[in-house]
Amino acid sequence: MNGIRVTVIPIGDMEDVIPALEPLAPGMVFEITGPRDPPERGYASDRQQYRGQAFLDDIRSLGYPRTLALTDLNLYEPDLDFIFGLAEKRGRACVVSTAKLHHTNRKIFHERVRKEVVHELGHTLGLSHCRSQGCVMRFSKRLADIDAKGERFCQACAKRLGENLLEDAGVHQD
Repeated sequence: MNGIRVTVIPIGDMEDVIPALEPLAPGMVFEITGPRDPPERGYASDRQQYRGQAFLDDIRSLGYPRTLALTDLNLYEPDLDFIFGLAEKRGRACVVSTAKLHHTNRKIFHERVRKEVVHELGHTLGLSHCRSQGCVMRFSKRLADIDAKGERFCQACAKRLGENLLEDAGVHQD
């Protein structure tokens, strides 16, 4: 993901999370904005959670080319108890929640954050879930799933990503 600019919008206390992004990818540029309030309309008081889609709608409206909302709030989507993150496939916006990623070991916590950030950004760049065991694009339903996968794309996903980036840049391969 070299040369990709991502605007990071902290929602909640993300001071401990931002350092996890620094070693993410060579050439990836993160521009951190000031903190933002969560979207009020996204809060479901009966669940005491926020709907992930409300975050995407909110940050997409800001007009940045690619945006990552990082929050410590507990997120959900209909039919799911919680989500680690959500993204627009081949879109501009994604959100990652750290609410369920915490661990007493800061290194493990930061690894989980990085994996979910790369995963959700991968979706914005056109990647789908992958079945390859160690691929960062593998779907994660539980923390054990996140811990079991790597921080990188498998060979097939890396190839698709490269093709998508070339296509987005208007370069056609013969």
